[in-house]
Amino acid sequence: MATYATTTDVATRLGIDGFDDVEDAQCQALLEDVSEIMRARLPSLDTWITDALVTAGLAKTVACWLAMQCINVVNVGVGTSSETHPEHAVTISNAASTGVDLTDAQIDMLTPASLKVGGKPFSIRPGGDD
Repeated sequence: MATYATTTDVATRLGIDGFDDVEDAQCQALLEDVSEIMRARLPSLDTWITDALVTAGLAKTVACWLAMQCINVVNVGVGTSSETHPEHAVTISNAASTGVDLTDAQIDMLTPASLKVGGKPFSIRPGGDD
């Protein structure tokens, strides 16, 4: 099944010219995994994109960030919580060490406004609102 982003999209966001063959294959596999996770958590995502309720660009952004999270874990190591160098700093969240999943904020971004459960809190009053 198609992915929401390409390896070139991820490389661009990482600020590199591209991946070698092994890295490209790894990134492609990560994008396939991420896309499947996105579809599992939001089964209607492809339909929402087709119906223009969610932009393909937003799905690409989320897929890239999730793949980059995996790449950082692979490169830095699961047991590392942060690493700082003069040129850059990397921080790994606890979620990254237990597997990739969408955050509540990402699910919210990828859910069309018209389908979100909204409204005000309600009160139950014995006897009603007379």
